[in-house]
Amino acid sequence: MVFLDEEWTSQVYAPILNGHQLYFAVDQKCYDNTAEDGRAKHRQIHELNSGHDEADTRVIFHANFVVGVCHDMTPVIVIRSIDTDVLVVLRWTSQ
Repeated sequence: MVFLDEEWTSQVYAPILNGHQLYFAVDQKCYDNTAEDGRAKHRQIHELNSGHDEADTRVIFHANFVVGVCHDMTPVIVIRSIDTDVLVVLRWTSQ
């Protein structure tokens, strides 16, 4: 994840990032990669810093954040996992 996060900070990816937000969780921190005015931007999202030990609860924590910050649109969130725990927790939190 460290490699991917650092790679996407390259200005080469600015055209791809334009109009999108790409999040990376690295250790207990989370970063947002976007593009503004043709320049790639990289910033830490302190609200998403997390000490979750399990990836299944962390992905749901992050999805909940996305829903909370998308006031002007309904986000489309796709979570794919072979772990049954993710399905169970997602079903429980969506009720």
